[in-house]
Amino acid sequence: MNTEQFAGQIIWSTLGFTSFIIGASVKIKIIILDIDQKKLSIRNFITRKVQVYNFSELDGFSDMIINHGKGGTSYKAIGILKDKQIILKIDSFYYSNLDEMRSGFTKLPYLGIDINWNNQKFN
Repeated sequence: MNTEQFAGQIIWSTLGFTSFIIGASVKIKIIILDIDQKKLSIRNFITRKVQVYNFSELDGFSDMIINHGKGGTSYKAIGILKDKQIILKIDSFYYSNLDEMRSGFTKLPYLGIDINWNNQKFN
């Protein structure tokens, strides 16, 4: 392998890795739950765009099971619904404090277990 080929492989590897990191980071959200003011804030990690919802705007929350990977490993999750649409999935694969967050959502109506989370609609 000559120097030009090696440099090309380094550049493509770096671009591929950077694309992967950016793609993964887009899904990362900072979730702030203010129980006293009854507000939920969702901030995108990359764009810093913030969406704020009053609890009165939300339909409630639902327990969910989400599978990750081809092996189908299951993780507990919470779905937050507004106008019968899931606006936020909080997944124990990404968030280690799922149970703590769930206790904060008890001020919202509990909508049961949603087994059809792929539909993005709660029936």
